[in-house]
Amino acid sequence: MADVRRRHPSWFGATWHGRRTQLVPSMAQPQPQALAARCRGVALQIRPLGYAKAEHRSAKSPAATISPSSLPLLASRARRHKHAQTDVMTTGLQPFEFVRRDPHADMLVVTNMWPEPSRPAYGVFVERQVETLRETGLRCDVLYVRGYMSKMVYLRAALLFLWFSIFRRRRYRLVHVHGGEMALVARFFLMRPMVATYHGDDVLGYKSDDGPVSRESRIRSFVIRHQAGLFSATVTQSGEMHDRLPSHARSHDTIIHCGVDSERFFPMDRSDARRQLGWDDTERIALFAATKPYEPRKRIDLARAAVKHAEANLGPIRLAIAENLPPASIPIMMNAADCLLLTSMAEGSPVVVKEALMCNLPIVATDVADVRETLADVSPSAVCSHDPAEIGAALVEVLGSHQRSNGRSKRSDQDHNTTVHRLSKLYADLGVQSRSTSSAV
Repeated sequence: MADVRRRHPSWFGATWHGRRTQLVPSMAQPQPQALAARCRGVALQIRPLGYAKAEHRSAKSPAATISPSSLPLLASRARRHKHAQTDVMTTGLQPFEFVRRDPHADMLVVTNMWPEPSRPAYGVFVERQVETLRETGLRCDVLYVRGYMSKMVYLRAALLFLWFSIFRRRRYRLVHVHGGEMALVARFFLMRPMVATYHGDDVLGYKSDDGPVSRESRIRSFVIRHQAGLFSATVTQSGEMHDRLPSHARSHDTIIHCGVDSERFFPMDRSDARRQLGWDDTERIALFAATKPYEPRKRIDLARAAVKHAEANLGPIRLAIAENLPPASIPIMMNAADCLLLTSMAEGSPVVVKEALMCNLPIVATDVADVRETLADVSPSAVCSHDPAEIGAALVEVLGSHQRSNGRSKRSDQDHNTTVHRLSKLYADLGVQSRSTSSAV
Protein backbone atom coordinates (compact mmCIF):
# COMPACT_ATOMS: atom_id res chain seq x y z
CA MET A 1 0.00 0.00 0.00
CA ALA A 2 2.80 2.41 0.85
CA ASP A 3 4.46 1.81 -2.54
CA VAL A 4 1.17 2.44 -4.29
CA ARG A 5 0.79 5.68 -2.36
CA ARG A 6 4.25 6.86 -3.41
CA ARG A 7 3.82 5.95 -7.08
CA HIS A 8 0.24 7.22 -7.48
CA PRO A 9 -0.49 9.93 -4.94
CA SER A 10 -3.13 11.47 -7.20
CA TRP A 11 -5.34 8.41 -6.72
CA PHE A 12 -5.90 9.61 -3.18
CA GLY A 13 -5.93 13.33 -4.01
CA ALA A 14 -3.09 13.91 -1.56
CA THR A 15 0.60 14.68 -1.40
CA TRP A 16 2.88 12.08 0.15
CA HIS A 17 5.27 13.30 2.84
CA GLY A 18 7.45 10.50 4.18
CA ARG A 19 5.37 8.08 6.25
CA ARG A 20 2.43 10.42 6.79
CA THR A 21 -0.12 12.04 4.49
CA GLN A 22 -0.87 15.70 4.20
CA LEU A 23 -3.91 16.61 2.14
CA VAL A 24 -3.11 19.81 0.28
CA PRO A 25 -4.21 21.55 -2.93
CA SER A 26 -1.91 20.93 -5.87
CA MET A 27 -1.56 24.66 -6.47
CA ALA A 28 -2.25 27.88 -4.62
CA GLN A 29 -5.79 29.13 -4.07
CA PRO A 30 -6.94 32.24 -5.95
CA GLN A 31 -5.31 35.28 -4.40
CA PRO A 32 -7.43 37.97 -2.73
CA GLN A 33 -6.60 40.55 -5.38
CA ALA A 34 -7.79 38.29 -8.21
CA LEU A 35 -11.00 37.43 -6.39
CA ALA A 36 -11.65 41.08 -5.59
CA ALA A 37 -11.26 41.90 -9.28
CA ARG A 38 -13.91 39.32 -10.19
CA CYS A 39 -16.28 40.70 -7.53
CA ARG A 40 -15.54 44.41 -7.93
CA GLY A 41 -18.08 46.62 -6.24
CA VAL A 42 -18.20 44.53 -3.05
CA ALA A 43 -15.89 45.92 -0.38
CA LEU A 44 -15.17 42.79 1.66
CA GLN A 45 -12.12 41.43 3.41
CA ILE A 46 -11.47 38.36 1.25
CA ARG A 47 -8.81 35.78 2.01
CA PRO A 48 -7.78 32.60 0.21
CA LEU A 49 -8.66 29.28 1.82
CA GLY A 50 -6.23 28.46 4.60
CA TYR A 51 -4.96 32.03 4.87
CA ALA A 52 -5.66 32.66 8.55
CA LYS A 53 -3.76 30.89 11.28
CA ALA A 54 -5.77 28.37 13.29
CA GLU A 55 -5.91 30.54 16.40
CA HIS A 56 -7.44 33.42 14.44
CA ARG A 57 -10.00 31.54 12.35
CA SER A 58 -12.78 31.78 14.89
CA ALA A 59 -12.80 35.59 14.80
CA LYS A 60 -16.00 37.18 13.55
CA SER A 61 -15.91 38.45 9.99
CA PRO A 62 -16.18 42.23 9.62
CA ALA A 63 -19.42 43.66 8.34
CA ALA A 64 -19.62 44.08 4.57
CA THR A 65 -20.03 47.41 2.82
CA ILE A 66 -21.83 46.81 -0.46
CA SER A 67 -22.06 49.24 -3.33
CA PRO A 68 -25.46 49.68 -5.03
CA SER A 69 -24.66 47.74 -8.21
CA SER A 70 -22.65 44.88 -6.73
CA LEU A 71 -25.38 42.35 -5.92
CA PRO A 72 -27.10 42.34 -9.34
CA LEU A 73 -23.66 42.21 -10.95
CA LEU A 74 -22.66 39.11 -9.01
CA ALA A 75 -25.95 37.35 -9.68
CA SER A 76 -25.94 38.08 -13.42
CA ARG A 77 -22.35 36.94 -13.78
CA ALA A 78 -23.17 33.72 -11.97
CA ARG A 79 -25.92 32.98 -14.50
CA ARG A 80 -24.00 34.04 -17.63
CA HIS A 81 -20.76 32.28 -16.79
CA LYS A 82 -21.88 29.04 -15.19
CA HIS A 83 -19.36 26.89 -17.04
CA ALA A 84 -16.54 29.35 -16.46
CA GLN A 85 -17.30 29.32 -12.74
CA THR A 86 -17.13 25.53 -12.70
CA ASP A 87 -13.64 25.76 -14.16
CA VAL A 88 -12.66 28.29 -11.49
CA MET A 89 -14.01 26.00 -8.76
CA THR A 90 -11.97 22.99 -9.82
CA THR A 91 -8.77 24.52 -11.18
CA GLY A 92 -5.86 23.71 -8.89
CA LEU A 93 -8.00 22.05 -6.21
CA GLN A 94 -7.62 18.54 -4.89
CA PRO A 95 -10.66 16.38 -4.06
CA PHE A 96 -9.70 16.35 -0.37
CA GLU A 97 -8.33 19.08 1.84
CA PHE A 98 -7.91 19.69 5.55
CA VAL A 99 -9.44 23.18 5.80
CA ARG A 100 -8.91 23.26 9.57
CA ARG A 101 -5.99 21.64 11.38
CA ASP A 102 -5.30 21.36 15.10
CA PRO A 103 -2.26 19.42 16.38
CA HIS A 104 -4.24 18.47 19.50
CA ALA A 105 -7.50 17.57 17.76
CA ASP A 106 -9.78 15.09 19.50
CA MET A 107 -12.35 15.01 16.71
CA LEU A 108 -12.43 14.85 12.93
CA VAL A 109 -15.22 16.67 11.08
CA VAL A 110 -15.85 15.38 7.54
CA THR A 111 -18.03 17.38 5.15
CA ASN A 112 -18.77 17.79 1.45
CA MET A 113 -20.11 21.32 2.09
CA TRP A 114 -17.74 24.21 2.82
CA PRO A 115 -17.50 27.82 1.56
CA GLU A 116 -15.01 28.54 -1.24
CA PRO A 117 -14.23 31.78 -3.09
CA SER A 118 -16.30 30.65 -6.07
CA ARG A 119 -19.17 29.46 -3.83
CA PRO A 120 -19.04 31.65 -0.73
CA ALA A 121 -22.40 30.51 0.72
CA TYR A 122 -22.03 26.78 0.11
CA GLY A 123 -22.06 24.98 3.47
CA VAL A 124 -21.52 28.21 5.42
CA PHE A 125 -23.78 26.86 8.19
CA VAL A 126 -21.38 23.92 8.65
CA GLU A 127 -18.41 26.28 8.83
CA ARG A 128 -20.12 28.50 11.39
CA GLN A 129 -21.10 25.51 13.51
CA VAL A 130 -17.52 24.25 13.51
CA GLU A 131 -16.11 27.67 14.39
CA THR A 132 -18.53 28.05 17.30
CA LEU A 133 -17.59 24.59 18.57
CA ARG A 134 -13.92 25.57 18.37
CA GLU A 135 -14.66 28.71 20.36
CA THR A 136 -16.06 26.53 23.16
CA GLY A 137 -12.71 24.73 23.37
CA LEU A 138 -13.40 21.69 21.19
CA ARG A 139 -10.25 20.66 19.30
CA CYS A 140 -10.97 19.33 15.82
CA ASP A 141 -9.66 18.89 12.29
CA VAL A 142 -11.96 19.48 9.32
CA LEU A 143 -11.63 17.39 6.15
CA TYR A 144 -13.44 18.86 3.15
CA VAL A 145 -14.33 16.40 0.37
CA ARG A 146 -15.15 18.19 -2.90
CA GLY A 147 -17.84 15.79 -4.04
CA TYR A 148 -19.10 18.28 -6.64
CA MET A 149 -16.04 17.53 -8.78
CA SER A 150 -17.14 14.00 -9.67
CA LYS A 151 -19.02 11.03 -8.25
CA MET A 152 -15.70 9.20 -8.36
CA VAL A 153 -14.48 11.50 -5.58
CA TYR A 154 -16.65 9.57 -3.12
CA LEU A 155 -15.13 6.25 -4.20
CA ARG A 156 -11.65 7.70 -3.76
CA ALA A 157 -12.72 9.06 -0.36
CA ALA A 158 -13.82 5.56 0.69
CA LEU A 159 -10.37 4.24 -0.22
CA LEU A 160 -8.75 7.09 1.68
CA PHE A 161 -10.79 6.38 4.82
CA LEU A 162 -9.96 2.69 4.55
CA TRP A 163 -6.28 3.59 4.27
CA PHE A 164 -6.62 5.83 7.34
CA SER A 165 -8.12 2.92 9.27
CA ILE A 166 -5.24 0.58 8.45
CA PHE A 167 -2.16 2.76 8.31
CA ARG A 168 -2.76 6.10 9.94
CA ARG A 169 -1.20 6.02 13.38
CA ARG A 170 -3.16 8.86 14.87
CA ARG A 171 -6.68 7.96 15.94
CA TYR A 172 -9.38 10.54 16.58
CA ARG A 173 -11.66 9.90 19.51
CA LEU A 174 -14.73 10.91 17.48
CA VAL A 175 -15.66 11.50 13.84
CA HIS A 176 -18.58 13.79 12.90
CA VAL A 177 -19.77 13.47 9.30
CA HIS A 178 -22.03 15.99 7.51
CA GLY A 179 -24.21 14.83 4.60
CA GLY A 180 -25.67 11.52 3.47
CA GLU A 181 -23.13 10.77 0.73
CA MET A 182 -20.27 11.49 3.11
CA ALA A 183 -21.88 9.20 5.70
CA LEU A 184 -21.85 6.35 3.16
CA VAL A 185 -18.13 6.58 2.49
CA ALA A 186 -16.96 7.69 5.96
CA ARG A 187 -18.00 4.34 7.43
CA PHE A 188 -14.89 2.94 5.71
CA PHE A 189 -13.04 4.73 8.51
CA LEU A 190 -13.30 1.69 10.77
CA MET A 191 -13.55 3.31 14.15
CA ARG A 192 -16.18 4.23 16.71
CA PRO A 193 -17.78 6.40 17.86
CA MET A 194 -19.00 8.19 14.77
CA VAL A 195 -21.80 10.77 14.38
CA ALA A 196 -23.63 11.54 11.13
CA THR A 197 -25.66 14.71 10.51
CA TYR A 198 -28.23 14.64 7.72
CA HIS A 199 -29.37 17.90 6.16
CA GLY A 200 -32.51 17.26 4.11
CA ASP A 201 -32.87 15.57 0.74
CA ASP A 202 -30.24 12.98 1.68
CA VAL A 203 -32.93 11.41 3.91
CA LEU A 204 -36.13 12.75 2.32
CA GLY A 205 -35.21 12.36 -1.33
CA TYR A 206 -34.87 15.00 -4.02
CA LYS A 207 -38.25 16.26 -5.26
CA SER A 208 -38.67 17.61 -8.77
CA ASP A 209 -40.66 20.73 -9.57
CA ASP A 210 -43.89 18.75 -10.05
CA GLY A 211 -43.58 16.92 -6.73
CA PRO A 212 -42.58 13.26 -7.15
CA VAL A 213 -39.20 11.90 -6.07
CA SER A 214 -37.24 10.29 -8.89
CA ARG A 215 -36.40 6.59 -8.81
CA GLU A 216 -32.68 7.35 -8.52
CA SER A 217 -33.30 9.70 -5.60
CA ARG A 218 -35.55 7.15 -3.85
CA ILE A 219 -32.80 4.52 -4.06
CA ARG A 220 -30.20 7.01 -2.83
CA SER A 221 -32.24 8.11 0.18
CA PHE A 222 -33.24 4.51 0.98
CA VAL A 223 -29.60 3.44 1.21
CA ILE A 224 -28.63 6.50 3.26
CA ARG A 225 -31.52 6.03 5.72
CA HIS A 226 -30.81 2.34 6.31
CA GLN A 227 -27.09 2.94 6.73
CA ALA A 228 -27.87 5.36 9.59
CA GLY A 229 -28.07 2.43 12.00
CA LEU A 230 -24.31 1.87 11.62
CA PHE A 231 -23.49 5.11 13.45
CA SER A 232 -23.11 5.62 17.17
CA ALA A 233 -25.47 8.60 16.90
CA THR A 234 -27.19 10.56 14.15
CA VAL A 235 -28.55 14.11 13.92
CA THR A 236 -31.54 15.14 11.81
CA GLN A 237 -32.97 18.61 11.23
CA SER A 238 -36.70 18.02 11.68
CA GLY A 239 -39.32 15.61 12.92
CA GLU A 240 -40.12 14.68 9.32
CA MET A 241 -36.53 13.54 8.76
CA HIS A 242 -36.45 11.70 12.10
CA ASP A 243 -39.65 9.81 11.26
CA ARG A 244 -38.27 8.70 7.88
CA LEU A 245 -35.38 6.83 9.50
CA PRO A 246 -35.83 3.09 10.16
CA SER A 247 -36.93 2.22 13.69
CA HIS A 248 -33.51 0.81 14.62
CA ALA A 249 -31.89 4.13 13.60
CA ARG A 250 -34.45 6.42 15.28
CA SER A 251 -33.49 5.09 18.71
CA HIS A 252 -30.14 6.91 18.59
CA ASP A 253 -31.17 9.90 16.48
CA THR A 254 -31.43 13.42 17.90
CA ILE A 255 -33.20 16.36 16.26
CA ILE A 256 -30.80 19.30 16.41
CA HIS A 257 -31.47 22.22 14.10
CA CYS A 258 -28.68 24.17 12.45
CA GLY A 259 -28.83 27.36 14.49
CA VAL A 260 -28.24 30.95 13.45
CA ASP A 261 -25.60 33.35 14.74
CA SER A 262 -27.77 36.07 16.27
CA GLU A 263 -24.74 38.39 16.37
CA ARG A 264 -24.56 38.29 12.56
CA PHE A 265 -28.31 38.28 11.95
CA PHE A 266 -30.07 41.03 13.89
CA PRO A 267 -32.54 43.86 13.15
CA MET A 268 -31.08 46.92 11.41
CA ASP A 269 -32.56 50.16 10.18
CA ARG A 270 -34.46 49.34 6.96
CA SER A 271 -33.69 52.62 5.22
CA ASP A 272 -29.99 52.35 5.99
CA ALA A 273 -29.90 48.77 4.67
CA ARG A 274 -31.61 49.88 1.46
CA ARG A 275 -29.14 52.72 0.99
CA GLN A 276 -26.29 50.21 1.18
CA LEU A 277 -27.92 48.10 -1.53
CA GLY A 278 -29.12 50.97 -3.68
CA TRP A 279 -32.74 49.92 -3.31
CA ASP A 280 -35.54 52.49 -3.55
CA ASP A 281 -37.08 53.15 -0.15
CA THR A 282 -40.63 53.06 -1.58
CA GLU A 283 -40.39 49.68 -3.34
CA ARG A 284 -42.18 46.57 -2.09
CA ILE A 285 -39.54 43.85 -2.07
CA ALA A 286 -39.88 40.12 -1.49
CA LEU A 287 -36.56 38.34 -0.95
CA PHE A 288 -35.91 34.91 -2.47
CA ALA A 289 -32.70 33.63 -0.90
CA ALA A 290 -31.10 30.26 -1.65
CA THR A 291 -27.66 28.88 -2.43
CA LYS A 292 -29.09 27.46 -5.68
CA PRO A 293 -32.34 29.35 -6.31
CA TYR A 294 -32.88 27.85 -9.78
CA GLU A 295 -32.91 24.24 -8.59
CA PRO A 296 -36.31 22.70 -9.46
CA ARG A 297 -37.14 21.95 -5.81
CA LYS A 298 -36.82 25.66 -4.91
CA ARG A 299 -39.78 26.44 -7.23
CA ILE A 300 -38.76 29.93 -8.25
CA ASP A 301 -41.45 29.69 -10.93
CA LEU A 302 -44.03 29.37 -8.14
CA ALA A 303 -42.54 32.42 -6.41
CA ARG A 304 -42.84 34.49 -9.58
CA ALA A 305 -46.43 33.36 -10.16
CA ALA A 306 -47.37 34.24 -6.56
CA VAL A 307 -45.82 37.70 -6.94
CA LYS A 308 -47.92 38.29 -10.06
CA HIS A 309 -51.07 37.39 -8.13
CA ALA A 310 -50.11 39.81 -5.36
CA GLU A 311 -49.31 42.61 -7.82
CA ALA A 312 -52.93 42.57 -8.99
CA ASN A 313 -53.86 43.99 -5.57
CA LEU A 314 -50.77 45.87 -4.41
CA GLY A 315 -49.10 47.07 -7.58
CA PRO A 316 -45.44 46.42 -8.48
CA ILE A 317 -43.50 44.03 -6.25
CA ARG A 318 -39.82 43.36 -6.75
CA LEU A 319 -38.65 39.76 -6.33
CA ALA A 320 -35.02 40.10 -5.21
CA ILE A 321 -33.12 36.86 -5.83
CA ALA A 322 -30.05 36.33 -3.64
CA GLU A 323 -27.85 33.94 -5.61
CA ASN A 324 -24.31 32.89 -4.66
CA LEU A 325 -23.62 36.12 -2.78
CA PRO A 326 -21.12 36.71 0.05
CA PRO A 327 -22.75 35.52 3.30
CA ALA A 328 -22.06 38.89 4.96
CA SER A 329 -24.49 40.54 2.51
CA ILE A 330 -27.49 38.37 3.46
CA PRO A 331 -28.30 40.07 6.81
CA ILE A 332 -28.31 43.43 5.01
CA MET A 333 -30.69 42.14 2.34
CA MET A 334 -32.98 40.64 4.98
CA ASN A 335 -33.22 43.97 6.78
CA ALA A 336 -33.81 45.81 3.52
CA ALA A 337 -36.55 43.48 2.23
CA ASP A 338 -40.22 43.54 3.24
CA CYS A 339 -40.63 39.76 3.47
CA LEU A 340 -38.89 36.46 2.77
CA LEU A 341 -40.57 34.23 0.18
CA LEU A 342 -39.88 30.48 0.39
CA THR A 343 -41.62 28.23 -2.15
CA SER A 344 -39.60 25.01 -1.88
CA MET A 345 -41.06 21.57 -2.55
CA ALA A 346 -38.80 19.97 0.06
CA GLU A 347 -36.33 21.09 2.74
CA GLY A 348 -34.62 19.63 5.79
CA SER A 349 -35.00 22.57 8.16
CA PRO A 350 -34.39 25.73 6.11
CA VAL A 351 -31.73 27.88 7.75
CA VAL A 352 -32.84 30.90 5.72
CA VAL A 353 -36.13 30.94 7.65
CA LYS A 354 -34.27 31.08 10.97
CA GLU A 355 -31.99 33.84 9.66
CA ALA A 356 -35.04 35.86 8.65
CA LEU A 357 -36.56 35.35 12.11
CA MET A 358 -33.45 36.77 13.77
CA CYS A 359 -33.78 39.87 11.55
CA ASN A 360 -37.53 40.22 12.30
CA LEU A 361 -38.25 39.78 8.59
CA PRO A 362 -41.83 38.58 7.89
CA ILE A 363 -41.98 35.23 6.09
CA VAL A 364 -44.34 33.74 3.53
CA ALA A 365 -43.49 30.07 3.01
CA THR A 366 -44.86 26.81 1.72
CA ASP A 367 -45.62 24.08 4.25
CA VAL A 368 -42.36 22.13 4.10
CA ALA A 369 -40.15 20.53 6.75
CA ASP A 370 -40.59 22.23 10.14
CA VAL A 371 -41.62 25.65 8.77
CA ARG A 372 -45.15 25.56 10.22
CA GLU A 373 -43.78 24.69 13.65
CA THR A 374 -41.04 27.32 13.40
CA LEU A 375 -43.45 30.10 12.44
CA ALA A 376 -46.02 29.31 15.12
CA ASP A 377 -46.91 32.56 16.97
CA VAL A 378 -44.72 34.60 14.58
CA SER A 379 -46.58 37.58 13.14
CA PRO A 380 -46.85 38.80 10.47
CA SER A 381 -45.99 35.62 8.59
CA ALA A 382 -47.88 32.91 6.70
CA VAL A 383 -47.56 29.21 5.83
CA CYS A 384 -49.33 28.21 2.60
CA SER A 385 -49.96 25.34 0.25
CA HIS A 386 -48.23 25.26 -3.14
CA ASP A 387 -51.06 27.21 -4.77
CA PRO A 388 -49.77 30.48 -6.29
CA ALA A 389 -53.06 32.28 -5.60
CA GLU A 390 -52.92 31.35 -1.90
CA ILE A 391 -49.28 32.44 -1.64
CA GLY A 392 -50.12 35.66 -3.49
CA ALA A 393 -52.94 36.41 -1.05
CA ALA A 394 -50.53 35.87 1.86
CA LEU A 395 -48.06 38.28 0.23
CA VAL A 396 -50.81 40.90 -0.04
CA GLU A 397 -51.58 40.54 3.67
CA VAL A 398 -47.97 40.54 4.86
CA LEU A 399 -46.68 43.30 2.55
CA GLY A 400 -49.79 45.38 3.14
CA SER A 401 -49.19 45.42 6.90
CA HIS A 402 -45.92 47.40 6.56
CA GLN A 403 -44.67 45.72 9.76
CA ARG A 404 -41.61 43.80 10.86
CA SER A 405 -42.21 40.49 12.60
CA ASN A 406 -41.72 39.41 16.20
CA GLY A 407 -39.60 36.44 15.09
CA ARG A 408 -36.48 37.21 17.10
CA SER A 409 -38.31 37.30 20.44
CA LYS A 410 -40.48 34.28 19.64
CA ARG A 411 -37.66 32.04 18.40
CA SER A 412 -34.66 32.80 20.57
CA ASP A 413 -34.12 29.02 20.75
CA GLN A 414 -32.93 29.11 17.12
CA ASP A 415 -29.66 30.78 18.14
CA HIS A 416 -26.62 28.68 17.24
CA ASN A 417 -25.40 28.67 20.84
CA THR A 418 -28.35 26.40 21.67
CA THR A 419 -27.36 24.10 18.81
CA VAL A 420 -23.73 23.98 19.91
CA HIS A 421 -24.72 23.29 23.53
CA ARG A 422 -26.79 20.28 22.45
CA LEU A 423 -24.03 19.01 20.15
CA SER A 424 -21.46 19.37 22.94
CA LYS A 425 -23.69 17.28 25.21
CA LEU A 426 -23.96 14.63 22.48
CA TYR A 427 -20.18 14.58 22.08
CA ALA A 428 -19.72 14.32 25.86
CA ASP A 429 -22.06 11.32 25.95
CA LEU A 430 -19.77 9.71 23.36
CA GLY A 431 -16.63 10.50 25.36
CA VAL A 432 -15.37 13.79 23.86
CA GLN A 433 -15.63 17.06 25.79
CA SER A 434 -14.45 20.56 25.05
CA ARG A 435 -11.23 21.57 26.81
CA SER A 436 -13.04 24.24 28.82
CA THR A 437 -15.62 21.71 30.04
CA SER A 438 -12.96 19.14 30.83
CA SER A 439 -10.91 21.58 32.88
CA ALA A 440 -13.98 22.63 34.85
CA VAL A 441 -14.83 19.07 35.87
